[in-house]
Amino acid sequence: MRAVYIIPGYLENTKMKAYQDLMQVFRRKKVRPIPVDIRWKYKTMSDYVGEFLAYALENPHAQASVFGFSFGGMIALLAAKYIKPQRLYIASLSPYFREDIKHLREADRKALGKRRIEDFKKFSFQPVARTINCPVVFMVGEYEPDLIFKRVTEANAKIKKSKLIVIKGARHDFADQRYNKNIVELISRSK
Repeated sequence: MRAVYIIPGYLENTKMKAYQDLMQVFRRKKVRPIPVDIRWKYKTMSDYVGEFLAYALENPHAQASVFGFSFGGMIALLAAKYIKPQRLYIASLSPYFREDIKHLREADRKALGKRRIEDFKKFSFQPVARTINCPVVFMVGEYEPDLIFKRVTEANAKIKKSKLIVIKGARHDFADQRYNKNIVELISRSK
């Protein structure tokens, strides 16, 4: 049976209604959703990727895809070279690769903290993009912050087997009905 790992956004979990709706769509498509709840507090992106990889390697699925929102999307991209997914669904990719750090506002730097910022500098997007060999569907809300919109469009341009879908009227909020409903419909229609 095909499967999909579901990685939520920062400080979110897969018990939230929006993720439950998404998992229901995958079930209807005969794809087993595998919720991956990350322990967010006091950790860095390296920790998050390590946590996901440990879980995925302990619970391997030969025909697995990965869905990730925001931080979850970044985790999915960074882990892809190790788990070799069939497909990636990346919604609102976080703009925290080495190349993005210089563009962060001071308020964002403060909210993320020095340890996370230093850890983000380990991850350059170019080498990551070269390791992605599966189809990727990038999704982004029409009214996302500029830095997220830029990161997603650049990622789409750099990854060979990718496509970009802009969700009209949506912001950076997976629980927003416009965002969630459109992603649910998109995945319902996908092969």
